[in-house]
Amino acid sequence: MTNAADRIRGFLAGLKRLSSLGVIAANAVPIICVILFGWPAGVLLLLYWCENVIIGGVNVLKMAVSGALLGPPGWAASAFILPFFVFHYGMFCFVHGIFVLVIGSIGEGRMPQVEMSPVGLYRIVDGLARHEPGFAWSLAAIAGLQLFGFVFDWLARGRARDTNPMVQMFEPYGRIVVLHLAIMLGMVPVIILGGPVWALVALAIMKTLFELGGLGQFRPNAESLAKSNEAFQELRDKMKPQGRR
Repeated sequence: MTNAADRIRGFLAGLKRLSSLGVIAANAVPIICVILFGWPAGVLLLLYWCENVIIGGVNVLKMAVSGALLGPPGWAASAFILPFFVFHYGMFCFVHGIFVLVIGSIGEGRMPQVEMSPVGLYRIVDGLARHEPGFAWSLAAIAGLQLFGFVFDWLARGRARDTNPMVQMFEPYGRIVVLHLAIMLGMVPVIILGGPVWALVALAIMKTLFELGGLGQFRPNAESLAKSNEAFQELRDKMKPQGRR
């Protein structure tokens, strides 16, 4: 029994190390692109904005899975909360995306000549993925890291059973508010300096270190989590047929 427990602990520790290596690898791709292809500040900012969109998509999967594990009450909660999250987080990302466009364009000495709408943002990202060297590979690296974390960190380590749709809904917001506020503030001196490669690389390395240090990482309040899980359990008991309680 002890050997089995030790093996499980070793496996989980290995996954944590792999997650850290994945963070480094995914962040290394845009750093290489900045050095090799001379990405301007606006492109790097847009890539980090796309990362938030991808994280939101993965969080939808987390909310759905955590709801499914709670049975019918969780399904009902997911059916209501998921559309609300998609709308609210989508609007949050849209406003954030407009700020990113404006800041990046100021760095290039002009205002963005694009449609200020979700469709306009999509067209910009699509154009970058098609024509900007390394942008599509950077997106693929970010998506791969997030899916790896979802399967091997979140599912394999049993974290899906430590949350529920209502609590899980808030996971991506801390990242946007804390990490991306730091990135956008850090971009100001970079733009003032004219967006030199060394400054963009320094900013990307700073972001990597922040992520490895857990800046903006979601940590649910234990009391709130316990209360919401208790509410789901009570609702599940009420939904059971009388003879099966």
